[in-house]
Amino acid sequence: MKRAVASLFLAVILVLPFLLPVKAEATVAASDPQIAVRLSNFLGNREAVTFAVVGDYVISSDNLPLEQNVRFTVRRENSELVLFRGSERLGSYGNSFTVRPLSYNTNSFITIESPTAILDYLGEITFTIESGQFIRPINRLPLEDYLKGVVPREMPASWPIEALKAQAVAARTFALRRVNQVIGDTQQFQVYGGFPRESRTSLAVEETRGQVLFFNNALAETLYSSSNGGFTESNINVWGGAQLTYLPSQTDPFDPQNGWAVTLHRQQIDLAGRELTNPASWWSSVNERDLVIANNLRLWLARNGFTGLELKIVAIPDLQISEERNSSGRRVLGSIALEFISRQADGTFVMNENGSLRITRSEHSNLPIATLRAMLGTMQMRSVLVDSFTANGAVYSFAGRGFGHGVGMSQHGARVMAERGAGFREILNFYYPGTVLTNQAWAAPAPSPPEQPPVLTPISSFNDIQGHWAESEIMAMTELGIAGGVTQDGFGPNGLVTRAQFAAFLIRSLRIAEVNPAAGRFSDVSRTAWYYGAVEAALAAQLVGGYPDGSFRPNQPITRDEIAVMVVRALNLQAVTPVSFTSPEVVLASRFKDWQTIAVWARGAVAQAVEANIVRGREGNLFAPQENASRAEAVVMLKRMLNSSGRLSQ
Repeated sequence: MKRAVASLFLAVILVLPFLLPVKAEATVAASDPQIAVRLSNFLGNREAVTFAVVGDYVISSDNLPLEQNVRFTVRRENSELVLFRGSERLGSYGNSFTVRPLSYNTNSFITIESPTAILDYLGEITFTIESGQFIRPINRLPLEDYLKGVVPREMPASWPIEALKAQAVAARTFALRRVNQVIGDTQQFQVYGGFPRESRTSLAVEETRGQVLFFNNALAETLYSSSNGGFTESNINVWGGAQLTYLPSQTDPFDPQNGWAVTLHRQQIDLAGRELTNPASWWSSVNERDLVIANNLRLWLARNGFTGLELKIVAIPDLQISEERNSSGRRVLGSIALEFISRQADGTFVMNENGSLRITRSEHSNLPIATLRAMLGTMQMRSVLVDSFTANGAVYSFAGRGFGHGVGMSQHGARVMAERGAGFREILNFYYPGTVLTNQAWAAPAPSPPEQPPVLTPISSFNDIQGHWAESEIMAMTELGIAGGVTQDGFGPNGLVTRAQFAAFLIRSLRIAEVNPAAGRFSDVSRTAWYYGAVEAALAAQLVGGYPDGSFRPNQPITRDEIAVMVVRALNLQAVTPVSFTSPEVVLASRFKDWQTIAVWARGAVAQAVEANIVRGREGNLFAPQENASRAEAVVMLKRMLNSSGRLSQ
């Protein structure tokens, strides 16, 4: 009998979120913001670009329709762009023109040929002339679809889904801060590879749709890198400016501290015995000993004063990395000297007055260590967290940890956290401390694979709660038959509780039979979904409601302020005397630094739930009202509420 009462009481609570006032940001399924992306990473600098379309596309300026699966080429003639179909000239379009779909959908896309790949892009492409010479495509598309082309390029799709979700939120926040700019598709911004083909990363984007990080009512700067070597870097150490408190230097116990090592020879080309008065006789047959790093040095020199020359690095007579370290243990300064020989664009060599090949020396002292890393190559010197450096005779040797600047989230650290059971919120809270996860106005549910029903699994088979902070509460609620797993062997403590799951719990607890009408009430609840009968039965019993746009949003998670309101209403329904106080604002202001972010309509309930010790704050004296409660948090709050009502013993 005790289990039946507890289950019935839980059912009363679970219905309440659907009776809450709909917050303004959730009332309109607004369109995604549009993002503009300059395509250069895979395309390079091209004087002609070939493309094809799949679907109905036109040229915006004259509505010229473009045939499907036909190769078109954009060329520059003087200062104008000209479009060709094969050898047929279709028209001249000034310094830019746009190819757009008649209707945006994922079945319509533009295929662009690059030197290394053929990539597909959703949305529209504007072709422009860049630097008076190159054809530069700019892709405009909805932000969420852009992210589906970013996440698999930034993080392997095979990694844990919670790590992929953290990556999706970080990438979304980073892009939304720059929504009014034309951003790049390179590592300088975020690597973007066009129309996605990876279902797991797309699912991570869909399941975090519209979720971004805020700090002090502004979008956070959610920087990230591959690995921080065990210690995150602060933004001020890398770029200067003001310190962002959510990007601190701190120990990272989760980063695997990926190591790297570089060996570089002092002498790159031995000129002994070579005919220096006739370099043409051997020039083409000679290369540097460390060719990859030499190529990087050549590129850096070409961008820094030595343009129009073909260079060969003869020697690196000096290389130093200072012992000085910053607050995160990273090196600060470095020096390098280069000796090189050169040939001009017309084929003539740079010679001395005596007719011998000139060896030019270029010295660079007290460089910022990041500049030295850029010179040597970021794929070779993978970070500036250098543990050792030696210069012994003919060889320089140095080694370190990490890959990238180390600011913000470590992608490998996120992977490790997820493998250990952390949810994406925990990952984001660790790497961006003090930020608040917030749903944006366009965060209506996107199409996603059907959600699976909760699995009522014996507690002994859960393999993901051992050592979890809520282990005892999860065990207790599972033994009562109130909580269930999400798989046969997992409770999913860091996952979300969805509206569909609540509806199913509700009708089972009330012993209401599922109903299956021929036409459902909600636009986003398919008859093939496992929760269709449960949702329709709960609606028929007037226990749940939908949104003004006709949706039910079955996969939408519940926020912490909604949890507080439904818990207090459930207590009131059970005739539990509410906690009394003069002003909820006074209660909240005394406990939470972010109390003003709690919606006015929810403050009274939040204050009562807090005073009743049912709902508690998070680290840093924050309530985080718009953050979603994890399954573990929901179970713990429900158990506290049942204890408060007297339905469970303490």
